[in-house]
Amino acid sequence: MEVKNLSTGRLCLLSKGAFESKGVQSVKDFFTSTTRGSTRGDRVNITVKRSAKGAGFPEKRLALVIGNSNYTSMSYLRNAQSDAVDVSTTLQDLGFDVIECFESGYNDMKDALHRFSTMGGGYDVILFYYAGHGVQEDGVNYLIPIDNPMEFKSSLKEALNADDVLGIMEACGAKNRMMFLDACR
Repeated sequence: MEVKNLSTGRLCLLSKGAFESKGVQSVKDFFTSTTRGSTRGDRVNITVKRSAKGAGFPEKRLALVIGNSNYTSMSYLRNAQSDAVDVSTTLQDLGFDVIECFESGYNDMKDALHRFSTMGGGYDVILFYYAGHGVQEDGVNYLIPIDNPMEFKSSLKEALNADDVLGIMEACGAKNRMMFLDACR
């Protein structure tokens, strides 16, 4: 379902997963849980959805899917969240257990990555997918949370370092690891 924010004119994609991740039952509850005044709320709940088709695959599969579109200080990305929702749905159909993290601030992204790293050791295949803003500084790639003001170079301290994500994936010990970044830099 698409809902238009009349104050900003932006469209917000509301999937079943997005509702479940917020623990809400209605569009009104969704916006109440994600909006404070004209800016984003404090936290986004992170959920793991088990795939009903997972038993049909010989290996255990885990994915972390992050989709950020609605930035507070950067340009709105029309397709990032909807792409992440589509990837999440497809991965579930392919037998992945999926950790979804949509419209995420820095702490939400860190929490999701921590959960992914904690769970990853018990899986044969792990996959990381990110859609949103990205930047490169001094040869390092960063994945930008929606609440990062990106005013100064020091703002990168509150962004995910893509090399750290790779390191976490390697440390999990999963036999197969994949990383997809849908971000400019």
